[in-house]
Amino acid sequence: MRYRACAKFILTLLLVLETLGVNAVGDTAAPPGPVPVCAIIADKALDLHASPLVALLEVSLSGDEKFSLVERMEIDRVLQEQQFQLVFSAEGGTQRVALGRLLKADLLVLLQAGEKESARYVDVIVSETEGGLRFLVRTVVWADDPQAEAEAVHALVERGLAKYREEITEICAVPPFVSKDLAHRYDYLQTAYATLIEQALLELKGIVVVELAEARAITRELALAGTASHVTRNLPLYILGEYRNEGLDENRRVSLSLTLRRGEQELKAISQDGLSPDEVATFLREGSLEMLEGLVKAEQSLPDPDIEAQQLAERARVFTDIAAWPEALALIEASLLLKPDQPQCHCDAVYVLTRLIQSCYDSKGDIEQFKRKANIGLDYYRLGLRHVESFLRSTVFHEGHEYGNFMGELWGAAGSIEGHARDHAPEIKAICLDLHREKRDLVLRVMEAKAAAGELNDATVDMFIHIAPGRPGLWESAEENYALRLHLIRLLKDLPRAHYWTSTLATGDILPLQRVSPAYGAFIQQIATMPGQKVQAAAEKVWQEYQAAITPKQPAPQEPEEPVTLVDEVAADVAFHKLQLACEDSSGQRCPVPRLSGWLPCGNGTDVVWGLKELFLMKEKGRLKRICKSEERFFNFQSLCYDGQYIWAPVKSREEPLVLVINPETEQIFEFTTEDGLPRMSSGVAAVPLAPGKICLAGSFGKGPVEGAPDRGWCALLEVSENGAKSADVFHEARLHMYSFDRYGEEIWNPHNAFSPRFMAVITDKVHNAGKRVLLGRGSIPSPASNYPLLIDAEARTVEVLRDGVSRPTCYEGDVYWANLDPKTGDPTSTLLAPNLWRIGFPDFKKTAVISSLPSKGIEGGTVAFSSGRLHVVGKHWWTAKSFDEQFTQLQAKIPGGKWHLRELCHSNHYGLLLLTHQGGDDYGVYSVEFRNRTQ
Repeated sequence: MRYRACAKFILTLLLVLETLGVNAVGDTAAPPGPVPVCAIIADKALDLHASPLVALLEVSLSGDEKFSLVERMEIDRVLQEQQFQLVFSAEGGTQRVALGRLLKADLLVLLQAGEKESARYVDVIVSETEGGLRFLVRTVVWADDPQAEAEAVHALVERGLAKYREEITEICAVPPFVSKDLAHRYDYLQTAYATLIEQALLELKGIVVVELAEARAITRELALAGTASHVTRNLPLYILGEYRNEGLDENRRVSLSLTLRRGEQELKAISQDGLSPDEVATFLREGSLEMLEGLVKAEQSLPDPDIEAQQLAERARVFTDIAAWPEALALIEASLLLKPDQPQCHCDAVYVLTRLIQSCYDSKGDIEQFKRKANIGLDYYRLGLRHVESFLRSTVFHEGHEYGNFMGELWGAAGSIEGHARDHAPEIKAICLDLHREKRDLVLRVMEAKAAAGELNDATVDMFIHIAPGRPGLWESAEENYALRLHLIRLLKDLPRAHYWTSTLATGDILPLQRVSPAYGAFIQQIATMPGQKVQAAAEKVWQEYQAAITPKQPAPQEPEEPVTLVDEVAADVAFHKLQLACEDSSGQRCPVPRLSGWLPCGNGTDVVWGLKELFLMKEKGRLKRICKSEERFFNFQSLCYDGQYIWAPVKSREEPLVLVINPETEQIFEFTTEDGLPRMSSGVAAVPLAPGKICLAGSFGKGPVEGAPDRGWCALLEVSENGAKSADVFHEARLHMYSFDRYGEEIWNPHNAFSPRFMAVITDKVHNAGKRVLLGRGSIPSPASNYPLLIDAEARTVEVLRDGVSRPTCYEGDVYWANLDPKTGDPTSTLLAPNLWRIGFPDFKKTAVISSLPSKGIEGGTVAFSSGRLHVVGKHWWTAKSFDEQFTQLQAKIPGGKWHLRELCHSNHYGLLLLTHQGGDDYGVYSVEFRNRTQ
């Protein structure tokens, strides 16, 4: 209120001074010439006014002959005298007039910064200053590309200028439609229908489309247009709409009415009953133009609906990026009304609807409130199912698709509502079960349609087989469930993997007790009568299993038990010796040895050893000296590294960021904290050494729009000089949030997608001395982007996405190596996997198979280690070779630790190669590794 009163006083004073022939700043603003004077006003929120975006925009507009800019010094002088917060608002027309007079500007480009949940954005407002009317209001995502963002804002300003040069005869507002439906199923169309008409009116000459609040402000203050030649005195026009739906799905029909009003006067009204959903967009666009006939210039036609649909979809993406879910959904629905055949828009809608469903979880102990929110969330889910079906019907799938991810998120969101309803809202649970059936029926319709069109393939079945048909007896009788399975087998009997699908449908989700029933036996016999060798072969195998299950088993003759023979410790190729360690604190007092999570050699005869909250130095074999311990609850040492001079110990913590820098000789400790410019790293951290006193550090923090994903990721260079001076340079920020369904879009290769660090590794060029590169694995990011790490040139401060997948690498002689399973070449439909040893290094950083025939037994996902001139790959079993060219040999070894994927190999100055088993509890599971016999 204080700002409003101040601004009104300024305007009144200016009008009085103008009457007397006196000016506060100089001469009054001259009438607009061919080149309008433009003032860029950026607010100070989030330091937008000092950002590169604003500076680049000023440079861009100053070089555009269509604009003449007010100097920044003059703007700063005026803004220091008065605060003009209201100039940004819809109701701030009076204040925009006053500011324009002070600056002698014809146009104001108002830039207002904001931040919502996980992303920053800039609202761009282009306003004329004769009447304070806003010609354009748009939102631009403010991320990490100032040049592109400045170009986007420049283009918006030019659109505003084009509207400014028109002779504006009418101001129009389109409030959300009124739904006359009894239920809320189609409430989302209230805004979508209004948005569709707004988009159509935007391109009409002589009309400015304003927000409802701005239209009301203009009505209250007709003086806005009193002295202007650019805008008439007419009251704003309102296009008011109502709708009602009758019937569901393909039987749905829509009744619509549109009314054109000016003030209290009704100018025209039209209506139409019995429209199909596909006819609605045409009626709204053509009906709105028909009602405006005679009020705008003749011979105007509506723009191309395809172009309008594209514009609406692009605007929806902007609102999605800033987590403005209701606004994004309205724009998506409006776009689809114009052009239903947009698979990506359907994907976008499912992504947005999933987030809207997730917002309906919180009941705060109030059962009635939970029921209300759950019903809203389930309506969103029902709408999501329709978008899923539209997308699936219009998309041909192929091997390696990732579309199941975004659908899985939708299923999971609805499942969470069902889980909350399980105990105290049985009526909500019943609705959830109905929606489960609806989802299954959707899948069946899509599979039948694709089979009829000849588009049913293994990739499609792979995506849907876990959805339909469900467990026998859960949603229908066992016999009905078996009939559904038979129907599916008939659909896929001719596919290359028909044997696999038949086996899956014959056994999947069927309980052991159900698999010995006569009804199950009859079901298998029916499969066996179907045509197709693959189907019959699968049925024969399942029939044998059924017969074996129902045949009474004869007790086996009792034989004397023989002792189980394990690998002879003496004859084993590898022996493991559990370390017996003594531990003392910094004062020399004995203390217990915690569970140890990492071990690293550092310097001559010294190891650094750490647990989650404790850090030790071992300078004497077997004796740990604790130099740091934290009692903080969420405090975890992670990814320690040694640069040849210092030990760097990053801490993952919910509290303030912390990196300890330790001199292993003097035990002096430096700390990097927020005061040194270190960002938070509560969601993960990783580090690698680059040179003595220098590391590359990556971290993440915050809660992003996708559950479990961070809000921000970042990379920094940390340095400590000889005299202890510290510096932290954050050279890369990842602020964007990728959609899980963007499998083949360019977004997968955007290095600015938020992530949490999975691993870091250094690649060194020892041949040409071309420096180093850092590989940074990205976690908590939708697949398949999570498979592709960042490739970082820390010296040049450049970051790009590596186009080859990398997992769990090991550094050796400047390159990185890892072992994993890849499809065998040749048959593209083969599901057999062959293990390979891969390498990436200078000069091309291309993924290369060093060994393409690793043993297939117990090697998958194994850890790669180089020790004593030998190569080792350790998974469920231990394999070794003298070189990359030698055939691998399996070593006889009783490897400690029950969970092989939790084993880690590391090196020690005191013990050589170590095995950490991460067994938990008081068993810290650290073993020295002794090779003998065939590994000498």
